[in-house]
Amino acid sequence: NPITTFSISLQSKTIDPDIRSYIQNSLGDKDGLKDFTKEIKSEIEDTLVSRSQGMFRWVDCLLRILQKCITPAAVRAALRELPKDLDSVYLRILNSIHETQREYIRLAMHWLAFSAEPLTLGQLAEAIVIAYDVNKYGEDSEPLFNMKSLI
Repeated sequence: NPITTFSISLQSKTIDPDIRSYIQNSLGDKDGLKDFTKEIKSEIEDTLVSRSQGMFRWVDCLLRILQKCITPAAVRAALRELPKDLDSVYLRILNSIHETQREYIRLAMHWLAFSAEPLTLGQLAEAIVIAYDVNKYGEDSEPLFNMKSLI
């Protein structure tokens, strides 16, 4: 049996009004954004809508970046230096992580990516603080052939 596939085209002209509405709501509600002047809000809205290419996630990430701006000049500078795509946004976010937290973030990403089942935040917090030093006693780690032997 052939597999039936569907294609959904999300063109900017169809999505842009929804993105504009999302931005307007965010600029009116979110701390760090709601106190911006009308002029700055308008610049943010126009810039993000025109460059979003229909990506809500891109817009959301950039609104979070703009929340940290404390002057109109900082907002305008951030708008001039917007990452072009979602990969660039994620790279910028990862690069902004303080060096002391990077190892914990790396471990958390590994646990989230390779966990056999979804983890709660508490489970994730416990997992990333465990120190896995397999050579602590000078011995190489060996594979475990019989899991039942642990019971």
